[in-house]
Amino acid sequence: MDTQSPALRNQPRQQRSIETVARIVETAESVFAEVGFDRATVSEVAERAEVSTGSMYRFFPDKNALARAVADRYEAVITEVFNSVSEVLVDTSQLPEVIKLLIDGAVALQEVHPGYYALATAADPSDTTAPTYPVRRAQIDWFIAVFAKLELKASIEEVTAFAEICLDTTRMLIHRLPTDPEARQRQLVEIQLMMEAYVTTRVETFTQSQDS
Repeated sequence: MDTQSPALRNQPRQQRSIETVARIVETAESVFAEVGFDRATVSEVAERAEVSTGSMYRFFPDKNALARAVADRYEAVITEVFNSVSEVLVDTSQLPEVIKLLIDGAVALQEVHPGYYALATAADPSDTTAPTYPVRRAQIDWFIAVFAKLELKASIEEVTAFAEICLDTTRMLIHRLPTDPEARQRQLVEIQLMMEAYVTTRVETFTQSQDS
């Protein structure tokens, strides 16, 4: 976790404090994944992280701050995934490869960060105060940057709607993947095909608009 996270009331300086904060955030993510944000309590997180409530409140003023810290940790990792994809994306012919990379990355992160996905799935996408909103905003901005890189003619509103469909559809479907490995892989292939068809069709529309 970034020790300069705005979710923190006080920034940890000593190694022991840094490790305590990391353990609290990891525990909070586990609790959010198991019971959801609404049912989770600060006291439960503190107990399972084996820290006092006083130590908890030293760094996190409330449960919302814990959720924001979970989101911050996820954002740091997903940003690396998006940046790695940006490096290989040169033109629209690479979209199928890019879609697969993004979905594979999202699936892997869902397994490692189930608490974030629980928060994001429960959040109102239009709620700018939601702990997960900064992550969503950063992902939408990535799509806007990609469209600019590929010189596709589309308004900010069009790209935003496009990004929201890609992000929300993928997240919701991944969240509901079966646990059986074979069934999970079959559905994952279908998700990739579905998103490839949608993205390819929409990008062709934007390309045609650019040529007209």
